[in-house]
Amino acid sequence: MNTKPLCSVIVPVYQVRDTLQSCVESIFHQTYPNLEIILVDDGSTDSSQQLCDQLASQNSCIQVIHQANCGLGGARNAGLAKCKGQYIGFVDSDDTIEPTMYETLIQACLQHNVRCSVGNIIRVSKEGQKTYKSSITSPIIMNKKQIINNIACGDNSVEFSACNKVFERSLFETRRFPEGGSCEDLVPVFEAMMEAESIVHIGSNVYNYQYDNSKLSSFSQIDANQFTQRLKLRSLIKKEDSSCLEFFDREYVIGILFWKMESYVIKGMPRLPIREKLKIIIACLPYFQPSILAHCKRKKRYIKVFRDFLLY
Repeated sequence: MNTKPLCSVIVPVYQVRDTLQSCVESIFHQTYPNLEIILVDDGSTDSSQQLCDQLASQNSCIQVIHQANCGLGGARNAGLAKCKGQYIGFVDSDDTIEPTMYETLIQACLQHNVRCSVGNIIRVSKEGQKTYKSSITSPIIMNKKQIINNIACGDNSVEFSACNKVFERSLFETRRFPEGGSCEDLVPVFEAMMEAESIVHIGSNVYNYQYDNSKLSSFSQIDANQFTQRLKLRSLIKKEDSSCLEFFDREYVIGILFWKMESYVIKGMPRLPIREKLKIIIACLPYFQPSILAHCKRKKRYIKVFRDFLLY
């Protein structure tokens, strides 16, 4: 009988036939002995769904959910509704994880009596080049203020991602990811860490985020959720510790508006339907409140970027 706490690993699957096998193998070959792997096929049409079923038939620790397409948030929520583990992890199906990820993260939770543990993300290009962002290289306990300082006005070694973390399941007993659009991680991950009161960052590299330089234009894709989720996160940070707002507004609120809208126009991305553009414009209007504009050093350019996007 396995005495280690069960950890549920939720993997949303959509059109990833070429990467799913390596992703699942990296989870299956973990040194941690008590995992359940939940593959959520989110309406794939590229035979990913058949591969999910094939992988499940080969190993009893793999479960499969098939559903109509709901997006990343909806797929994670389906996994949360089914999972049974004391701990929960999330892996995107085009990424891989280091062999000791869950063993070290869960051990850190138990050793330090915390409900959430965090590791470093390695960014891996299609050519195999690795980029290391985090300044944390040894274990550190972080309280709420230290977490906020790191993600809102530091180097964000904690990351907004759900994928480089292990959470006690109770943190997601009723909490769910927003469905539709992007930036699903921002609010629920921050809320979970605030509820946990403290976390441990183990300082080790655990998660391999795969990206393709030839497809960087995909980062110019834009939707209203990107802006509404950042404003929700801003309100949560303001409630917890308003001292970080100036940096957060400059880098993550104003900065993202500049970057997303300007790059969308400069790169000549496909023009959006009027309804979609209207949703984005409405979502961005709160960005012009005086408390945010006060942290903007280049207000004229800020307004020009918004105007250019409006007219694009």
